Amino acid sequence: MLAFWKNTRSSFLSALAAGSLAYGFFLTNKLPNDDDLIYAFSKGVGLESGRFGLPLISHIFPDYSMPWINGLLGLFMLSLAMALLIDLFQIRRPIFRILLPAVMIVFPSQIGIFAYTFAVPAFALAFLLTVLSVRLAASGTLQGYLAGIASLVFVLSLYQAYLMLAAALLLLHLLKDSLESTIPMRDLLRRGIRYLLFLLAAMLLYGIVLILLFALSGSGLGKYASDAAAEQGYPLIRRVKSMLGAVLGAFIPGKLNYSLVVSDFSAILHLIGFALAGLSLILRFLKADRKEYPLSRLMFQLLIVIVLLPISVSCIFLLTYSAVHTLVLHAFVSIYLLWVILCGEAQEKEVPKAVSSCLLPLCLSLITVINVFAANEAALRLHYQNVYLESVCNQVMSQLQQREDFTEDAALTFIGYPSETETIAKFDDLKIMGTHVISRKKYLNYYMGISFNYADQETHDRLAEDPRIKGMPSYPYYGYIQNIDGVICVKLGEE
Repeated sequence: MLAFWKNTRSSFLSALAAGSLAYGFFLTNKLPNDDDLIYAFSKGVGLESGRFGLPLISHIFPDYSMPWINGLLGLFMLSLAMALLIDLFQIRRPIFRILLPAVMIVFPSQIGIFAYTFAVPAFALAFLLTVLSVRLAASGTLQGYLAGIASLVFVLSLYQAYLMLAAALLLLHLLKDSLESTIPMRDLLRRGIRYLLFLLAAMLLYGIVLILLFALSGSGLGKYASDAAAEQGYPLIRRVKSMLGAVLGAFIPGKLNYSLVVSDFSAILHLIGFALAGLSLILRFLKADRKEYPLSRLMFQLLIVIVLLPISVSCIFLLTYSAVHTLVLHAFVSIYLLWVILCGEAQEKEVPKAVSSCLLPLCLSLITVINVFAANEAALRLHYQNVYLESVCNQVMSQLQQREDFTEDAALTFIGYPSETETIAKFDDLKIMGTHVISRKKYLNYYMGISFNYADQETHDRLAEDPRIKGMPSYPYYGYIQNIDGVICVKLGEE
């Protein structure tokens, strides 16, 4: 343990420092969004979403959405995971032992996690155990292999999307081994098959446990999970097209609304990073002895980089696409590890020093800085949104309480949403999951503790199309609250 700390402390501290800069505002403020309002006293949907591990960890991490302690726990576990990654992949160069953990912990998927305060410990623990699972699978021992399967099953019971991250890390570990000319291709293929069986065994065991729990509890998949599963009936070509689009468009700002890159400049830096990695792989091959580095080895590496790795990080699109968001695409964070393996760790005789020691560190540094600011931007948006909604809700309540027809049994409906202020509108380019619209009803109910006798959906839809409603002024102008057909209508904006 002491040796591990000595070898990885710079990585742990780098991740902790970058994470603190990125998520400090999340940790010290309560910034509600829809899910965080609903699950303020839980870990989210458990068994009905296939996440049967969530109730188990509630015995360790209480079911409270607590920004400070949950955030600190999350930062600690994620920093430890980064240290484990550095040790697992034997990253030698000090600059990358510092930069790689920093850039990975501020990846936009991580930013999205910290927007869901209630789930931070669960997500961070899942990430940590994913890295541990891969470490155990690569240990070369039967005990480690079996323990890794058990660990990955538990990961899937917390958040299934981390299976893609596990697959990506296993592929990158295989890629790194393939760069060692002393390891025969036969051994590499055996390891690849062993890693594939590892993933399949974990998936199978997870599925068996889930089916048993459904049978014992008499429950099944909830609407969110079943709707996503139902999309498997869509044509395969449509799903493959979505997967390819994800790979090609994931790092184009706003292309897929996932914000895996948060600016045009960041997109350029990512293109440079991919170019440096590709160039390094080709240079390694051209400068190597053909007996030690035959064409077949290069083909094997290209298969991993161009085919298998893109499939592993985006295969969720083969199952569903409506349920895909920033958090689900967490496996894309593995690209930075890919860059370091191919370019950063290359010897000077293989790749020019200017490339591995200057250009790549510069790219990683700039991406880290950009994402640190993006995290603070996301937190600031939630803060302004919260202040604005609280102001709107307080003013609406004040107006309602002055009306004689506003009684306990009075039917009420909200029409539309209040228009964004100029301040909030400045953040519209940021598409990170968890940092956008908050439901007015959920905000009033869960955050302000106010509940109304809402009109049913049919009545609401009819009134929303009523010419009298369309002719009403919108909040905050006089007359935005009127009684129409016995229903108090609060017109906050256009539908």
